[in-house]
Amino acid sequence: MKIVKILIVLFYLVSIITIPISFFNIDGKIIIGLIGYITLLVGGVLTIIRTCILRRDKKKQENNSTIDK
Repeated sequence: MKIVKILIVLFYLVSIITIPISFFNIDGKIIIGLIGYITLLVGGVLTIIRTCILRRDKKKQENNSTIDK
């Protein structure tokens, strides 16, 4: 799970840096902007996947605790 957290932060950081650069860089505007928006999208997908995994694990723990009682 730590690797997923690190990847999420890394992708969001890259997107925060590259999207504003794409507004002012005339030569590589399309490529840098594309990289920024793709990393933003991948970071969002990883965040959704992480949330689903955490909810699934939480439900498993709740079910196990009710069975033990």
